[in-house]
Amino acid sequence: MSYTVQQVIDKASQDVRLQVASTVGSITAIALIDYADRIQKQMLRFSRWHFIVSEPQYFMTTFGQTDYWIGAALSLPNGTVDSGLHLTDVDRLQLNSVRDMSNDRLLIGLKSQPLGPTLNFQSGESRPGLPAVFWHDHNDPFVLHLYPGANNENTFTPFPQPPILSTSVSGALPLREYFVRTTFVDSVGGESAGSSVTSSSYVPANSVITVATPTLLFNKTANGVTYGSYNIYASTTEGSETLQNTSPIALGTNWTEPTSGLTTTGASIPSTSTIAEMEGYIIQFRYYKSRITLNSAGQFIQIPDDYVDVMVHGIQSLAWKLIGRSQEASETAALYRAGLTEMIWDKNLFPATDFIRPDQASFVNDQLNGYIPPFF
Repeated sequence: MSYTVQQVIDKASQDVRLQVASTVGSITAIALIDYADRIQKQMLRFSRWHFIVSEPQYFMTTFGQTDYWIGAALSLPNGTVDSGLHLTDVDRLQLNSVRDMSNDRLLIGLKSQPLGPTLNFQSGESRPGLPAVFWHDHNDPFVLHLYPGANNENTFTPFPQPPILSTSVSGALPLREYFVRTTFVDSVGGESAGSSVTSSSYVPANSVITVATPTLLFNKTANGVTYGSYNIYASTTEGSETLQNTSPIALGTNWTEPTSGLTTTGASIPSTSTIAEMEGYIIQFRYYKSRITLNSAGQFIQIPDDYVDVMVHGIQSLAWKLIGRSQEASETAALYRAGLTEMIWDKNLFPATDFIRPDQASFVNDQLNGYIPPFF
């Protein structure tokens, strides 16, 4: 989505020529911006799919809490916990996108708090447990409710993925092979187990090795301990890796071997983890972004680049109608409607699943016979 309103109306007006100009500040420019807004909203209503779906979002649960604020960093409503996401464009959550990643559970959407003797106390407050369902009110889009309130019994301790290695010309060391593992270090001095697999690399003569910083999806625990650093263990013999850095390296910073080579006097990689447990559960969700109103030429549209031509035809149909050119208006309106149909074809043929919808007649017959689920 990289086109501005000005670029779209320029594409529209180049065919309508000087009869409807896109000059900024003119009456016709205002009309075209309004037409761009109308057509974009029609297209978003016509096919509400991945046009405005966010990237996955993540936050960690707080013990016993059910109401999480996902909005901007303002004064929080009473009784809500700040998720730290500070989103500003939430319309509604995408169905089947809310997951408890820590327990590998898809959370079911409800329209209100679930009630029952095992779910809540007599005061109405939720009993702690594993998150199982969520509630998101479209009228209050920046609060996500999770039930039960999390019991935060996540004992998982993170460890790095196999390190990514690269080499660069420096120094005068001979050709050699290195075996490398990394560990996470937390803010209270605990250290994780080593990366699950040892990475190896041949280092050319007159070169040194660089270890890319490991990454974490969520780098803190529910009680405030952070996983902010890492250690490097390396050797020319697999299984004999020793500590190479004198102090933990901040995440986000790569490590490069000194020209003197590896040290062999460092500590061995720990056999057990002492890093703090995560405790909280990591919740993932995606959401549909709010539909913006186009009212200036510098705004970016919410329609993907693949369908800009559809939007242009829609704007042109309104522009031709404005100046009384009914034949041109009819032709461009037909192209616009055909483009909307093509968007739906794209959606149905490539829905990110292994299922491809058959034609309607065979679908109905098979549905009646119970062969496939009723997706229509």
